[in-house]
Amino acid sequence: MMILSTLKMITMTSQEDKIQDKQFLIRIYTSVLQIKKAIRSIVKNEDLHIQLSILGKSTSHYSNKENGSYKKMLDIKMQLSNTLGKHIQFGDFTNPQIGKLFITGHLTETFLSKVDGKNLASLPVGLYGILRGVGVKLDHIDDYLKELQKGNFLLFIRGDAEDLSTIERVL
Repeated sequence: MMILSTLKMITMTSQEDKIQDKQFLIRIYTSVLQIKKAIRSIVKNEDLHIQLSILGKSTSHYSNKENGSYKKMLDIKMQLSNTLGKHIQFGDFTNPQIGKLFITGHLTETFLSKVDGKNLASLPVGLYGILRGVGVKLDHIDDYLKELQKGNFLLFIRGDAEDLSTIERVL
């Protein structure tokens, strides 16, 4: 029994260390085309072990008609899936301060996780909590939220410090 609990502690510590080794790099883009170019540059290096997510205002730069914005969101999903060469998660939600947003990539489940029956990102402080959770400093959160409000996109890149350093040189 003692061996099992010691083994569990070692495994948990090892997993915690791996999580702590991962960091986020966040870049702001004004168009999906810019994001696609950035992603193409990133994925050229197949040795990188990263995860990507994109957060954006779903009605920005598009038709004001609901169907038009939904179609555009699906188009973004397809473009990004094609750029990455794999299927990616995708979802949307409404934030009280910003409006209708979409999230795609590995952070989708985090943004859409339920708290009292509502998406976490839909709660008034949900985006603050998520951004803090990925390591954004408090004094930068408002800047990112303002960029979303203006209709810009956030590209989240998660990886170890070495991979993110490589990506920064490429971008």
